[in-house]
Amino acid sequence: MASVLLAACTDGEAVGPGQTGDIAGTVVDGSTGTALSGVTVAVGGKSTQSGATGEYGLTGIPAGNQTLIASKDGYSQHTGHLTVSGGQTAHVNFSLNPLRGAGNLIAEVGGEPGTVRLRWSPPTYTSTYTY
Repeated sequence: MASVLLAACTDGEAVGPGQTGDIAGTVVDGSTGTALSGVTVAVGGKSTQSGATGEYGLTGIPAGNQTLIASKDGYSQHTGHLTVSGGQTAHVNFSLNPLRGAGNLIAEVGGEPGTVRLRWSPPTYTSTYTY
C-alpha cells in the first residue's frame, strides 16, 4: 500500500492575494524504503525532480488548495491534495510503489543514428489523498 504524508505548516492567518509558499520533502521506494531520484513532483503549475537523496523542493507555489502529482516510470503515480500557506513551507514526504508485471515495453527509434531506446511504460495508477 502506498503512503503519502501531506502536512502543511500554517499559523492560521488568512491567505491574501499574491501570497506564495514552498513545498519540500523526500520520496522513497515504498517496497524498500530507499531514496528515489528522478521522481517528477508537480504542484501549482511548477515541477521539479527529486535528487539522488530523494529530496525535492518547489518555491513560489500560490497559497491555497493545491494538487501534488508525483510520477516516475516503473512506479505507480500518486496524487495528493494540500493547502499551501503564504510564507510557509509545507513538508510533503511520500513513497511510490513499484509496478510489477504490468505495462508495455516500448522501443523508440530516433536520436543518435542506429540507436533504439527501450523503456518500460506501465499503465497509470492514481491514488488520491486529501488532508
